[in-house]
Amino acid sequence: MNDTDKRIEEMREELERAKYVPGQLRCKKCGCSVVSRNLYMKSGTVGPDSKPKYCPNGCGPMWKITWPDHCKDYAKGMDKILDQERSKSKERDRYKKALEFYGNGCGGWINDLEGGKKDGKPGVIARKALEEQK
Repeated sequence: MNDTDKRIEEMREELERAKYVPGQLRCKKCGCSVVSRNLYMKSGTVGPDSKPKYCPNGCGPMWKITWPDHCKDYAKGMDKILDQERSKSKERDRYKKALEFYGNGCGGWINDLEGGKKDGKPGVIARKALEEQK
């Protein structure tokens, strides 16, 4: 094997190592994810632990996570958070419109919109306004 072949083999091994997220593992059966790290006491640094691990749920061995899979999972999580925030925003807008519609000039009704400070749920008038908006 000449120097060029050795260099090619080294590059191939390096690319294979860079394919996976360092220290992150996932169980194929249950989807459990683990971040495995080592703390180096002398230097005070932290690095990935590359030793094979077994699922804490007893499913079997855990597998390395590739960068594309990691990015897809991250994107799914961000989409879920954004959807939750959008739904909260829509609900907030509905209450705001009901407050503006029934709250102008009707001081007692505003308290009803806030649920009368009993249980935090909209009162009768607010529920009626919200139903009319649908």
